[in-house]
Amino acid sequence: MDCGVQLKVVRQPYCYQCGKPVDSPEQEYCPDCLKGHHSYTQGCAMLLYEGKVKEAIHKIKYNNKREYLETFAELLARYGENKIALWQPEVLIPIPMYPKKQKVRGYNQAEILAKLLGEYWKLPVDTDILRKRKDTGAQKELDRTERRRNLQEAFVAESDRQYERVLLVDDVYTTGSTVDAAASALRACGIYEIFFTAICIGHGDMVY
Repeated sequence: MDCGVQLKVVRQPYCYQCGKPVDSPEQEYCPDCLKGHHSYTQGCAMLLYEGKVKEAIHKIKYNNKREYLETFAELLARYGENKIALWQPEVLIPIPMYPKKQKVRGYNQAEILAKLLGEYWKLPVDTDILRKRKDTGAQKELDRTERRRNLQEAFVAESDRQYERVLLVDDVYTTGSTVDAAASALRACGIYEIFFTAICIGHGDMVY
């Protein structure tokens, strides 16, 4: 990845719950979070999902540029260290892929990212508790309502260990539908303090 690429880092003011940029410090929540209830507690992402960053994420997923994740993980580890100190998660849980889709791609970028972050933050990674049992296909052409409908019961969580505070890890957060569906499965498993972190985040109500 070209280190000279201008990165648009998410700074204050941002939404108290999802971390999307907002217009003023007086605005506590973004329009997306005001519209409905989330299954997770709170989250943050480091960069705006646009331009060269968006291209880099696409290359990670579809052109096997897994090495880009090393740079993103190093930056995200520093960006998110204050949140980690505040949230104190016991474990990192990557958003899983549908098994057949992961077999075709050869890897899950969220899992690689989670393992890299786990090394920086000295936290374990659990890749067994959460699994995707439904092939939801590509979400990028769907609107918010269609995404949520498409992801209903897409994830299931099962574990012999009982966590109290977990951190979901993904590459991109847009409408929040994927994180919400995963968090709902974890709540059904008895976990109620669920946070998330991602490399990139969308601009409010936009769909990518």
